Amino acid sequence: MKTLLIVLSVLALSVPALAYPGPDSIGLYVDGNAPSVAGADLSINTSAPFESVTIYLCITNPSLGGVSGWEGWIDVQGTAVAPAWTLTAGLDVDSNPNYFQVGIGLTPLALVPNANGSVILADWTGFVGSTADAISFFIKRVPGSVSFADGSGYASPGNAGLLQSLYPSTGGPDTAVFCINQDCALVGNEDGTWSSMKELFR
Repeated sequence: MKTLLIVLSVLALSVPALAYPGPDSIGLYVDGNAPSVAGADLSINTSAPFESVTIYLCITNPSLGGVSGWEGWIDVQGTAVAPAWTLTAGLDVDSNPNYFQVGIGLTPLALVPNANGSVILADWTGFVGSTADAISFFIKRVPGSVSFADGSGYASPGNAGLLQSLYPSTGGPDTAVFCINQDCALVGNEDGTWSSMKELFR
């Protein structure tokens, strides 16, 4: 038993910290075309009443190389004035404004990563009533989805039947991926890494 614990300890110390955001990550960012997206992009504070805010929904580092369709529920908690989503491409077949089941089309219609490895799926714009109004965004599974059992996901650019699950950039569906007028905390890489290691030995 002691040998197993020593081996596990050495493995845990030798596993490198995961890069943020990881492969097949989905999140909201201040600028989807920035040279890199980072933890600093997780929140914004308004400075005047009814200030307009625009943020970008992105898949970062898609392992399938592009997106021919995608789905997810962007759960917006808090109140904005005249909020609106604009898709980069495709048609959303779900009537709920915060549920997305979007068909785009196979290559050459499919979306591909930009220079920083991000695919911009959509942008959200809204007016924030005051600097005291807090708004949080969570990414979850579309209720009743038959394609993705645990969360959001996307389809390959060359094969709509090849599906890949997505992982919220901050760690899970109950952790906000973006916040307005409040702090959003990034889940530490070490916790995720150790949890992954423990799963290997269950």
